[in-house]
Amino acid sequence: AHPTSVGRNAALIASTLEVQQFDDRYCVEHPVDGLLKRLGHMTELEAPQQAEELLGASSQMVVWEQTELAESLVALRNVLFSYAQGMEALTRRAHEHFFAQVGCCSEDPFWQACFTDWFHFDWAIPVRGGLTILELALAEGEIEDPERDQLAAWQGCHPAYYVVEAVQQGTNEPRHGGVRLTLRLLCGESRISVVWPLPAESLKKGDVILTRLVPFEGVVTSIGHALHFNAALASAIRLRLQDERDLLEHWNGRKMKWRDISSGYAERLYAIAYRAARGFFDEV
Repeated sequence: AHPTSVGRNAALIASTLEVQQFDDRYCVEHPVDGLLKRLGHMTELEAPQQAEELLGASSQMVVWEQTELAESLVALRNVLFSYAQGMEALTRRAHEHFFAQVGCCSEDPFWQACFTDWFHFDWAIPVRGGLTILELALAEGEIEDPERDQLAAWQGCHPAYYVVEAVQQGTNEPRHGGVRLTLRLLCGESRISVVWPLPAESLKKGDVILTRLVPFEGVVTSIGHALHFNAALASAIRLRLQDERDLLEHWNGRKMKWRDISSGYAERLYAIAYRAARGFFDEV
């Protein structure tokens, strides 16, 4: 069997069993440890949720309609997931950093999947010259054609906040699905047309989404999970983003573009999303 096929099948098994890093169902640890984690997760869920979690192309959770586009995205996503298997030390280090920054419970499957994408696409590995997992896999030649060319195009694709400006149903594109969105950067003016592979029934003009956009077969689409916020939260999220930008510019001693912030500090964008989803409950 080819290593890529074995890796994909292993990823599908992990998806079916909903296996997570440090999963207390399979790890050797004191029973109380797992109990405390689950209790912490239950406490977190008591906070009112003010965001819709849109489940996307992930090796751990795939529940949306399986169009050809969706299946292709899942297959590509699993190639990278398979490559990263066995990197326990790096995964543990990244895991600790991400959840310390975001502040969410690491047992939450949605945020665990967000971590996985951040780990693969965003985290600059300190001991690998600042390369991401994706860049490292490409540099080491571990990904074969045709997946290599497609995944290479996803380098530099980081999460960002967008405002929904239009939702177009019924695009007559059976392969790519039937929904197109026109999105505008929340803290900018640039607009982009997106083939949307996730549930779109609740999306309305003025709503805000945090998502990772990538090119695929001549269109722009979304990979991974997304968070959808009602339009009423747009101004509050924009305010927090501006505060974050001011802080990062102070740290770095220079002006920063949003592209630089998404690239170097994606985990802090997820942290804002986590707080926004709970109505910024931790702020006065």
